[in-house]
Amino acid sequence: MQKIGAALAVLLLSTLCLAQERDALLQLTPSTDHYQLTPYLHVLEDVQGRWGLQQAIAEFEATPTPALMRGIDNFGLSDSVYWIKADVQLQGESDGWLLEMSYPALDRIDLFYRDGSGELIQKTGGDTLPFSSRDLQYPTVVFSLDLSSDRVSSLYFRVASQGSVQFPMSIWQGDAFRNSQVRNLLGLGLYYGIMFAMVFYNLFILLSIRDRSYLYYILYVLGIIGYQMANDGLAHQFLWPEFPQFGTYSLTSSACLALVFGLLFCTSFLQVKQHSPLLHKGLLGLAVLTALAGVAPVLLDSYTLAAIATPALGIFVALVIMLTGSWIMLKGFRAARFFMLAWVVFLIATIEVSMQRYGLLGSNFLTENGMYIGTAMEMLLLSLALADRINTLTRDRELAVTRLLENNALTIQTLERADSMKNEFIANVSHELRTPLTGMVGLLDIVIPKVEGRIETKDMENLAMIRSSGWRLTSLVNDIVDISAINRDYLRLERKPVDINTIVNLVLAMCQPLVGNKDLTLKSEVPADLPLAFADEDRIQQIIFNLVSNAVKFTFSGSITVSAEVQGSTLLVSVRDTGMGIAKERQEAIFEAFEHEDSTIQREFGGSGLGLSIANKLLHLHGSHFDVDSAPGAGACFRFGLPLAGEADLATEQSSDTSRLLTLTPRPVLLPLAAPESHTSESPAVSTGKSILIVDDEAINLHVLQEYLKDHYRLLLAQDGFEALAILEQEQPELVLLDLMMPRMSGYELCRKIREIHSPGDLPVLILTAKNQVEDMVASLRAGANDYLSKPFLKDELLARIDKQLQLHDLILMRDENIRLQEQIRRYRDAELRLHASRQRLASMLDVGSDALLAVDEGGDIVFMNRLAATLLGGNNAELTGRPVEILAGNQDQHPFNFPFQQTYISEDTEAPRYFSCELLCCAEETGASESVKTLQACILPLDLEQEFYVIVLEQLTARPELAPVPVASGEPPQMPRLIEEVTRNTQRVQLLSELLLHISTDTLQQQSQLLDKLAALDVWMEDLARVVNLNVDQGELEFRQALVTLMQQCVDVWQRTTQRSVLDLAEQSRIWRVSIDNGRLRARSMERYLNLSKLPRNPRWREVSRTAYYLLGNLALRQDDKESLETSLQRMQDLLRNQR
Repeated sequence: MQKIGAALAVLLLSTLCLAQERDALLQLTPSTDHYQLTPYLHVLEDVQGRWGLQQAIAEFEATPTPALMRGIDNFGLSDSVYWIKADVQLQGESDGWLLEMSYPALDRIDLFYRDGSGELIQKTGGDTLPFSSRDLQYPTVVFSLDLSSDRVSSLYFRVASQGSVQFPMSIWQGDAFRNSQVRNLLGLGLYYGIMFAMVFYNLFILLSIRDRSYLYYILYVLGIIGYQMANDGLAHQFLWPEFPQFGTYSLTSSACLALVFGLLFCTSFLQVKQHSPLLHKGLLGLAVLTALAGVAPVLLDSYTLAAIATPALGIFVALVIMLTGSWIMLKGFRAARFFMLAWVVFLIATIEVSMQRYGLLGSNFLTENGMYIGTAMEMLLLSLALADRINTLTRDRELAVTRLLENNALTIQTLERADSMKNEFIANVSHELRTPLTGMVGLLDIVIPKVEGRIETKDMENLAMIRSSGWRLTSLVNDIVDISAINRDYLRLERKPVDINTIVNLVLAMCQPLVGNKDLTLKSEVPADLPLAFADEDRIQQIIFNLVSNAVKFTFSGSITVSAEVQGSTLLVSVRDTGMGIAKERQEAIFEAFEHEDSTIQREFGGSGLGLSIANKLLHLHGSHFDVDSAPGAGACFRFGLPLAGEADLATEQSSDTSRLLTLTPRPVLLPLAAPESHTSESPAVSTGKSILIVDDEAINLHVLQEYLKDHYRLLLAQDGFEALAILEQEQPELVLLDLMMPRMSGYELCRKIREIHSPGDLPVLILTAKNQVEDMVASLRAGANDYLSKPFLKDELLARIDKQLQLHDLILMRDENIRLQEQIRRYRDAELRLHASRQRLASMLDVGSDALLAVDEGGDIVFMNRLAATLLGGNNAELTGRPVEILAGNQDQHPFNFPFQQTYISEDTEAPRYFSCELLCCAEETGASESVKTLQACILPLDLEQEFYVIVLEQLTARPELAPVPVASGEPPQMPRLIEEVTRNTQRVQLLSELLLHISTDTLQQQSQLLDKLAALDVWMEDLARVVNLNVDQGELEFRQALVTLMQQCVDVWQRTTQRSVLDLAEQSRIWRVSIDNGRLRARSMERYLNLSKLPRNPRWREVSRTAYYLLGNLALRQDDKESLETSLQRMQDLLRNQR
């Protein structure tokens, strides 16, 4: 039994060995184009690396098969040399087999085998050898095999490498391998195309926005590209094919270089320095260490160290960057999402490649292509991260800009509020100053003329000094307000052609009193024929006045000369004096506010220092400037230029005194203290009888205005708005003088309330206020004021303004009366036309039939008689028309009521016909010279034709009746009375029907539904009546209307047949007929009415129908018969239209 068991064991072992032998042999058949060689490999490790081929063969033969390493192609990092054996047997014939070593980063691979003739073949490849030494020129190591088909061929490989030892092998048929290489190259082309696309795309953005993150990203991508090209053999093939020493460290160095730029990209992209300076320094330090790791192996000539450290370093760097991105993302940096996801993908790919390098994973599709997939995805995600970062930064920048703008707007609002408060303060202060100044100056204007010659000269001089001081203070207030308005750009120029000669003469006259006792002459050398300048007349006057008054102040003797001349298209004005002069270094400073040539000047001469500053700013508004020519002790000359007025300026010149006064700040003449002025007002000497309402809360102002105006007008006084409204309820004055600044109710409010009752023409309002800023003037005019006058003002100016407004008021009243009279005349003409039309209708009605008819109006005057009546009465229509009907009565002296028209009919309230017998005085029919009395029967009945008439039907009687007006009791009335009665009744029917239809409401129709049926029946009756009436319509008009409908029907038919579109489309496209919405759908009602003769308007719009036909003829490709038919109908309609005219 033991022998049997031992025999069975030997048999089993022998069977297993034979099976293993059969499994270790690779059968190459032509039907299969590709074999993985790894399962058939037997591997021995030569630790010392000293074996030759024969020793290796001996070791394979001496080593039992189960002890051999089989099916392993990755031994990781190792310094040993590995011998590999593979047995193959070729079955059948083939064009050639190729063996591929798909891992190209091996230092050296040697292949040994015997060819078909038994000769030993050795082939070598690897990245430490020149590329030209390879058997076949491919990025991977590829050997061609010359195998014999009659025996088993043993392939021996010697693999040595300082890096990772991997030898995944495949055997291919030639054509299949070349096709596989094409697919691989397409994949590599797609990968490198994506990578270089990212490089160039982000390079363009880098050049556009100059963001350092894009530079680091580009360098990082280039580093990855370098690593991949070294890893897949493309660098060895194309970059250094004959210099393999460059490729020894290219794989690890390019990897470290990519990691360095990845760290720099991380610090820049995530703005790590802003979030954590310490972390930023740590990342920079890691970048330096990574760079050293890439350089150190080269310096130490230790590739093994680099091969060991680089994969671990890649994992560590990726992990650090990913954690940094996570932390930054948690801090709210939105763009870090894509960034972190990209580095997660890179970390996974790096771990997979590192495990392969360390021999922990074998060769498969993921290990061989994982780095390609991972880096491509990472580059795309990082590009998205950059784009998202730009969007985030843009949004943040926009948000920051918005906040900055909001803060700036708030600051501007605060400054504007402060500026507004300052302006309001200036306005209020100027108002508070002007109010007492107005009272003071006004009272002096009243007192001085009254006491002149009655008090001592010294007292008169004191009064003049007080008045001059008041005007001086007023001038200072005006200067302050002007400089404030100019600085805020509130001043607007009223440009027009101006005469400089007139302005200069006026200014010199105004400044003459300022000379006083000085030996100083004011001269004008402006030519009388000087061309006009184009400027603001009032502001130029102010500029020249400030220059001359300033020269008078600083000139003690000599002269001040104003001259002007034309130079090209500019009018040059000069003001020259012989005064103390100005130093050159001070010539610019004198135009600053509150500046003087010397600090002692203000103490000596006084003044605010605003005159030249205001003049300079006003000149700048004109687009000009001052040229100063002066030296100390040599006087000064100020020059400025103005544009000449062109023909267009002269043609559009407007002399609007009101608008001029609204923009002019009063510039009073400051009289010398020793020269009191005698005031005489040339106001109206007699009272006009017109009343003026004065509204002011200041008692002094009321008193001054009362003294100014009491001799000329009847005055009504009010101290606030409520008193003024109470007065206006009782009496309407011709004018209101209104102050703006009042308690309880401001002048603006009062003016608006007045305008709610009275128009500007009905009751003019003149504003008198100390507020003289432009916005105050505009607000006053918008509130409804007619004019605006700033305080303080001259008495003569006030009287002139009042007189002008009253004249305008009288003209407006006259205009309104003329309009009323014209309207009344128009109504009279309309009534006359209606009366004429009624009489024409009456004549057309009465001048027919066989009855003698006489028409009388409500006053009893004859308005018409027909031929039979004229024959019966022996007169004619022209003689009797317009005369009283009583002239027809015979023997009026004895029988005043023989013709009892007024008494018996008009006085009675009845509409039924009345019959009378009466005698009428008639002329002889033959000669007309003698008169006779005829006994007639008269029927009197009313007729309403937009005016009441009475129709008298006359019939001669054979017997003489009683003279008393006895009505006829029996007998049928003639035909004409019945007809007239029916006409009157029809008129009443129409009036009643119009009233009823007008007052029928929706509620009534809902409550009385039967009314709808009756109204519908009324429509049917009216259509029947229309058909009956149309029987008597002119035949030519009927033919024209029928031709119009026929043409419109043809247009619609041709349109629908040609375009296959609806009538609504024709209306919309032609734009001739209006389209409207009816119950939610579009309709062309106006066009539809022209398709039916019964619906055709009374006055049809034939032009629209013609335009429709012309539109079809000009815009559609019509058939010849349609075109001829349309043209024929159109011509017929036009011929009928000409006949109608």
